[in-house]
Amino acid sequence: MPAQSLLEIEVFILRGLLLLAQERTNAQARAELGPLLAELTGYGWKDEEHRVVYQCLRILGASRAKPSREELAAQATRMGHPDVDWPTYLEHEGEPIDLPALVGALRK
Repeated sequence: MPAQSLLEIEVFILRGLLLLAQERTNAQARAELGPLLAELTGYGWKDEEHRVVYQCLRILGASRAKPSREELAAQATRMGHPDVDWPTYLEHEGEPIDLPALVGALRK
């Protein structure tokens, strides 16, 4: 993995988590998404918006396999953050994201 800043790694992780949440059935999401979200519990996000996106995923990912953009935005607004730039996290293309490796990189 090329050297990346922590902020870039955080964005890649959030993109991957959202993609995982969007593509899986309820059982698959709980099996794959849950452990990754749990591993990030207690991580000190370097950007406030990143923390908000993660918290939205924790809240909605536990109850729904495919949280919509509208549900994510509504949850962020309820948390006092109506201006999250959701396209940064939801509208991207590129190489597949190796979530376990990126989460591990945050822990170093």
